[in-house]
Amino acid sequence: MPPFLSFIVPCYNVAPYVLKCIESISRIGLARYEYEVLVVDDGSTDNGAEVVHNFAHTHPELPIELIRQENQGLGGARNTGIEAARGEYLWFVDSDDALIPEEAAHLIARARRQAGDVIYFNFKYAYADGRTPANSDPKLPQASLDGSYPAGQFYARFHSLWANMVWRALYRRTLFTEHRLRFSPRIYFEDIHFLAQLLCVPHTATYLHYFAYLYFIREDSILHHPQKERRRLTDRLSVGLFALAQAAQPGIEADIKAYLHLSGCNDIRYVVRRSAVLLSYKEFMELYRRIRAHSLAVHALPRTDTLKARVLMRLFLSLPAVYRLAARRLLPAV
Repeated sequence: MPPFLSFIVPCYNVAPYVLKCIESISRIGLARYEYEVLVVDDGSTDNGAEVVHNFAHTHPELPIELIRQENQGLGGARNTGIEAARGEYLWFVDSDDALIPEEAAHLIARARRQAGDVIYFNFKYAYADGRTPANSDPKLPQASLDGSYPAGQFYARFHSLWANMVWRALYRRTLFTEHRLRFSPRIYFEDIHFLAQLLCVPHTATYLHYFAYLYFIREDSILHHPQKERRRLTDRLSVGLFALAQAAQPGIEADIKAYLHLSGCNDIRYVVRRSAVLLSYKEFMELYRRIRAHSLAVHALPRTDTLKARVLMRLFLSLPAVYRLAARRLLPAV
């Protein structure tokens, strides 16, 4: 009998943190047959894989499997976990984060009774000084929902739950086996790219009000390397253009189409603002040409919510050098 839940834990140079992550999963209190922990070592150059191996060896009662592979990036490591998983649901856990065992236990117990293809939950932040404030987004439900809802209806009502963090939900494995959903390897913002795919396949979703995940704010996270900003901007532009392309597909529900369109435009506008300030003129113009060659982006960008945003996007599309000069003078802290 397959387990109810597969924890997929990508691991790349996180030796100081991965043990805490796996220990937090083991403290949930699940029986061995109810879950599996798939740790995918993505070509680490530290001793993180050895840490996992030693922990599994000294705790044979825990269903931990260590999978080693050459580096494929976070998305590629998650894909390897998906291929190996046997659980009814998948939970993607970043190896430098941790679960909150008691809350996770309640979440899983409720998830067994309340079927949904995607089951969202809440989380807490964890700072270096020991603070662990709860995510208090006022747009989120303040109690668990009863039942599951079709995707279009659900995301139209709860926009905040469609976020760029795949670890804040349980996903039914059939979404991956039947629709071939996968992460894009070796890119930043692979979560947003994946979720843009998810929105285009039929599924139901719900929200359970448990703070089951501890998201650590670390300066050495892959999100905190300014020298990689150029690559990040290029990848985010690709993700934004992909979301617009998804929104243009025939047969997409109106609510889903609107949300993908908004997401894509937000990503591209983010790239435009930051590239004007952070990139050289040559690099900025390369990104400009990519956007200008994409008819969906040219059509969508000027259709923004505010007059100021519309004026700026029209200026960017028609006079990019002038836009860049203005942005560098007006937005030096971007």
